[in-house]
Amino acid sequence: MLAEWIKSLDKKTSERTDEDLEIIYKKLKTFKLFRRVHPSVIQQLCFVAIIEHIEKGVVLYKQGDEALNWYSLIYGSLDVQITHTGKRKDIVTVCTLGSGTAFGECVLNDGHHSVSVISNEPCTLLRVPKTAFQDIWQKSSHFMEEIITSPFSLNELNEHSTNKTFNQTSTTTTKIMEKSSTSQEQPSTNRLMMDKDQNDETDDQNQEIQLSENAIKLMHAGWVIRLRIQQTASHLIRDRKHPSTSEIFDKCFIGSELTDWIINVTMTSSRIKVRSRKQAESIYQVLYENKIIYSVYPPNEENSFTDRYAFYRFCFDDVNDEKSQTLVNLFQQNVPIDENRISDYLYENLTFLLQLAPEAILRQILRKPPENRTEDDIDIVYEEIMNIKAFSHLSNTVKKELSAVIAFESIEKKSTTLFKQGDRGTCWYIILRGSVNVVIASKGIVCTLHEGDDFGKLALVNEAPRAATIITNEMDCQFLRVDKVHFDRILKDNEASIVRLKECGKEVLILQKMSMKQQQSKKNENEPTNFKYMVMAGTPEKVIDYLLETRMNNNNFEEQFNKENLFEDFLLTFPIFITWKHMTNSLLRHYKIDELNFRQMEDYIVDNKKRVARFILLWFKISVDAFLNCKTIWVFLDELIDLMEKDNLKHDNHFETELTSLRNIKETKEHYNVNLEMRGTIVYKADNSNSVRRMSNINEALFAQPPADTDKIFKLTAIKEFDEIICRLYCADHTYTTLKTTMDTKAEIIRNQAAEKLNLDNSVDYTLVELKSDNERYIFNETELNLATTLSLNGRIFISHKDHLDALTTLPEQEGATVGSIFKLESFSSQEIAYYLTNHTWKLFYNIHPYEFIYLVFGRHNFNDITANLDLCRRNFNELQYWAITEVLLEKSLSRRVQILKKLIKIAGYCKEYKNLNSFFAIIIGLSNVAISRLTQTWEKLHNKVKRIFTQYESLIDSSRNYRRYRLLLSKFDPPLIPFVPLLIKDMTIVHEGNKTFVDQGLVNFEKMHLLAQTLRMIQDCKSGSFQIQSPATLSMKKMNFPNVLQEYFDQIKVIDNQKRLMQLSYCLEHRKL
Repeated sequence: MLAEWIKSLDKKTSERTDEDLEIIYKKLKTFKLFRRVHPSVIQQLCFVAIIEHIEKGVVLYKQGDEALNWYSLIYGSLDVQITHTGKRKDIVTVCTLGSGTAFGECVLNDGHHSVSVISNEPCTLLRVPKTAFQDIWQKSSHFMEEIITSPFSLNELNEHSTNKTFNQTSTTTTKIMEKSSTSQEQPSTNRLMMDKDQNDETDDQNQEIQLSENAIKLMHAGWVIRLRIQQTASHLIRDRKHPSTSEIFDKCFIGSELTDWIINVTMTSSRIKVRSRKQAESIYQVLYENKIIYSVYPPNEENSFTDRYAFYRFCFDDVNDEKSQTLVNLFQQNVPIDENRISDYLYENLTFLLQLAPEAILRQILRKPPENRTEDDIDIVYEEIMNIKAFSHLSNTVKKELSAVIAFESIEKKSTTLFKQGDRGTCWYIILRGSVNVVIASKGIVCTLHEGDDFGKLALVNEAPRAATIITNEMDCQFLRVDKVHFDRILKDNEASIVRLKECGKEVLILQKMSMKQQQSKKNENEPTNFKYMVMAGTPEKVIDYLLETRMNNNNFEEQFNKENLFEDFLLTFPIFITWKHMTNSLLRHYKIDELNFRQMEDYIVDNKKRVARFILLWFKISVDAFLNCKTIWVFLDELIDLMEKDNLKHDNHFETELTSLRNIKETKEHYNVNLEMRGTIVYKADNSNSVRRMSNINEALFAQPPADTDKIFKLTAIKEFDEIICRLYCADHTYTTLKTTMDTKAEIIRNQAAEKLNLDNSVDYTLVELKSDNERYIFNETELNLATTLSLNGRIFISHKDHLDALTTLPEQEGATVGSIFKLESFSSQEIAYYLTNHTWKLFYNIHPYEFIYLVFGRHNFNDITANLDLCRRNFNELQYWAITEVLLEKSLSRRVQILKKLIKIAGYCKEYKNLNSFFAIIIGLSNVAISRLTQTWEKLHNKVKRIFTQYESLIDSSRNYRRYRLLLSKFDPPLIPFVPLLIKDMTIVHEGNKTFVDQGLVNFEKMHLLAQTLRMIQDCKSGSFQIQSPATLSMKKMNFPNVLQEYFDQIKVIDNQKRLMQLSYCLEHRKL
C-alpha cells in the first residue's frame, strides 16, 4: 500500500493539486534534511521534485557524467566511489551516504560529476531536474545553506574557511535584543552583540558572543533555578570555606544539598516530580556540560556533576569573568522574568531539562575511561547504539563490547579537519549530531554526511591510508568514536569466541562464548568469571538438544531461567522456524532415549527424562494461553504422562515431583475446557458502520467467579478460531450476500460460498478483494484467515473477476460520517471518557497473545493461525485516530471547533495519566494530521497553555533516534500499562525485514530471534500485574452506568478515513492561502 505522499509525488508535476502539494509539504518537513530549511524552499521543491525507487546495484551516475539532477536520499543508502585511473580495479569506495543526505550540487555550475554513486540497497530518492533546481537557487539561494554544499576544491576550502565567519547571511541571524516572536520560520541561531566599536572587522569577530537558541533556553533554565533557590533556600548559595586551607570560595553551593533541594521543591507538585537522586543529578548534568554551572572544589576529573560534598557555582555568580558578566547583563536586560510566576517557570524549565537529561547522561558515560564504566553505564550505551544504523550489521555481542569502549568527541567549530586524505587510520566515527564534508584532493567536496552516517571504518579494516579528508560542515558536531586498538581487539576476540559444531561435515550449531553477570559483593570481585555459550545459529533440533543438555540439568533450572533469556527467547519465537508438532516430536525423541540407546547408564536416562519435564513446565509458564489452546500439546502431554507413570514404577519413584507438576498442568487444562464449554461460541458482526461488534454474550456464570479469576475471564473473552463472524460480500453492482463463517475460515472457502449464494458462474476465476474508501484495492491471498477483522475502517469485501477489478466502485456508506457526533458526549467529562477508553483498550490489548504479532509480521498464511485479537486492537487505534480528525473537521462553527480540539487534547492527557499510551497516541496523531494542523485560525483561538501542552504531547511521537522520547516515557511507567501498539509492530517488522531468518546452510538466525523476543517480552511485561485505575472523582450516582452509554456511542461512531475527503473538508473550513 503506497503512502499518500508517495502517490502525490508519483503524479506528473503539472497534474499535482493543492491537496497534493499540501501532503507533500507536510511529509518533507518531517525529513531530517528539510527540518531546518526555510518553508518557501520546501514549497518550491513540492512543485518540481520527482520520486524515484531504485533497486540495489543501480548506478545513479558515473564519474565524469554531466550533472543533470540534484538528489535527496529519503530511504536506503548509496556508495560514493572514485577512481584516479579510470580502471575498474582502482575504484575506491570513499563513503556511504545514508538517508537524509543531499548531493548533486554541481548542477548549479553546469559541471560534471567528480564521483560515481551506486545504490547498495533498494533506495527511494527525490530528484530535481537541473533547470528547476537552478530556478529555485536563483530565487532562494540565501535560504538553501542547509541543503547545499559548495563544490569548491580542497585548497579553495582551506582558503575560504580562514576568512569566512559563521552564518554571514543576515537572513539566518537574529539578535536577542529584537525579541522576535517564535515561529516555524524563526532562525536557529542568535547573536548577543557587545556595545563596542565595531569598525574593525577583526575586533568585531572576536567580540561577538554566539549563542544557539538551545543555549539561550539553557541559560534561562539555569537562571530560573538560581532565582527559585534564592526565594526558597537562599542559604544554599553562599561563600564556602576550604575544609583544610580555609580558602574562601565565593557564592558556591554543594552538589548533594542542591539535589536535596530539587527533590523537596517538586515533591508536592502535581505537574512534575523529581523522584530520585539519579534523576536530579541528570538535570544538573545538562547545566554542567553547558557551563551554566561549573566545579569549584575539588578538581573534577570526570567533567560531570556528582551528588556529593563538592562545591559548584552558577556562571551568573562568576564576578571575575568579564565576558560571562557581559553576557549575563545582556541576558537579564533582554529576557526579563516575572518573579511572581517564577514557580511556573521552574516547572516548565525542569520539563525542558528532563527531556535533555538522557542524552547528557549518555555523553557523561561516553566521556568516562572504559575502566571506569559500570555495568549500568554499559547497558545505557548498548541501548543507544542498538538504534544506530551504523551498528546494525554487528552482532549483539560485538555491540555490547563496543559499548564498554566507545568514546564521545565533539567539535565546536565549523570547518575543522578531523583527518586528512593519506593519514593513517586510527578511529572509526559515527555522527551523532551535525554533518561533515567528504573532500578529495583535486575533486573538492564529493558529498556531505549527516546524523547517523559513519566514516573512517574502511581504513581500519583494510589497513589502508584515509581515502578522503573529513571536515565539519557546521558548528557543534558530535561523534561516537571507536579507536583502532579496540576495533581490532573486539572483532578478533569475537571471532575467537565462536564455536562451530558440525555433523557429517555440515554446521548444525554456532555458539558464542559470553560472560555471565555476577551479582557479587566487592569482597568476591576476584572470583573467576563464569561463562556461558549462547546460540547464534543452528538447526531447530540441535538447539532443542543444546537447551535440554545445558539449561535443564539441575533442580535450579528456574533460577537459571531468570538469569538469562536464551530459553525464553526460543519459546517466544519458535513458531517462526518449527511447528508445534515438530517441537513435541523432538521432545518425545529425547524422552525415549532408553528406547533408542540401551547402553546408556540409568542415572543419565533418568536425568534426561527429567529435563524434558522441566522443559514442559517452563514452556507452560511462558506461554499459558497458547499452551491451553493447542490440541497438539495435549495429545503430547497425555502420552508423556502415560510414559512417565510407567517410568516412575520402573525407576523407584524418581519422577514423583515431575509427575505432580505435569498432572497440575493437565488439571488446569481440564478446568479451562469446562470454562470454554460454558463460554460457547461467540458471534461477531462486521456491520455497516466501521465497527466489529460482539453480538452474543459470554455465559454469565463465568462472571460469578471471585475477583481472583478476573484474568481467566479476560482470556475467555479473547477471540478463538472457532468463534463466528457475520459479514457482507458485495458484487460490482453493489448487490450483496451475508455469510457467517468461523474466524479461521480461509479466503478460498469464503469465496466459494459467496459465489454459490450469489449464483455466480463457477467457470469464471473470481477473487476476493478489499475496496477501501479511497478506491485502493487489496487482493486477498486464498490462504488468508479472519478477513473481516483485517479490513480498513471503511473497507468492504467484494467478489470480482480478476480482470474486472477496475470496475469496482465504493459504496455510499464508505464515505463515513456526514455530521459530527461528539456533542453526544457533552455530559461526560474528559476524564470519564479517558477512563472508559482505557478500560476498553486494556481488554483488547490483554487478549492479544504475543504470537499474534509474529503471525502478522511474518504473514498469517504462513502459520494458519488467526490474529483477530491484534486486529481489533489495531482497529481501535485507527478508530480513535480518525474519530478525532472527523469530529474536528465536521464542526463548522469556529468556537465549537476550538472546544472540540481542547476536549480531545484533555482526553489524550488523561489517557496518558492512566498509562494508556495507545489511545493517547491515537488522538495526538489524529490531531497532527495535515488536515487538522493546517487550520491556523482554529489553533490560534486555542489557549496558549493548551497549545503548549499539545506541543509537548506531539514531541513524544518524534520519530528521530528511533522514537527515543517515547521509549524514555515508556521506561518511566511501571507495568501494567498499554503501550503504543503500532510501534511494536513496526519494531518487529524492521527486525524481520533487516535480518535473514535463515543464514548459511539453512541454520536459524538466533541473533534475529533475540531481537524479536525483546519486543515480545516487553509485551508480556506490560501485562504483568493487575490493571486497576481509579474511577473519576467527578462521577455521580446518576452516571454509574456511563461505561455502557460510552460503549454504545463508540460502537456506533462513523469516521472518515479517506485523506482526500478530509483535506476537502479542511479547505472548506479554511481556504488555502495563496
